[in-house]
Amino acid sequence: MFTRSGGTIAALAAFAARDIPTVLTGFSLAADAFHAPDESYRLESLRLGELAARELYASLATLR
Repeated sequence: MFTRSGGTIAALAAFAARDIPTVLTGFSLAADAFHAPDESYRLESLRLGELAARELYASLATLR
């Protein structure tokens, strides 16, 4: 399921101001408590993120 969550990355505003298309993704789960004092990150999430990025780049390479 795709969800939108908070958080900011300053560069995105600069890209948007210049009409530069940007894809921002995250591959952590809610249970990871990312950036919390007790955060964790599953290695499986890292592997799945790598596979997703590979598929994204392969799909972008086919655009004309």
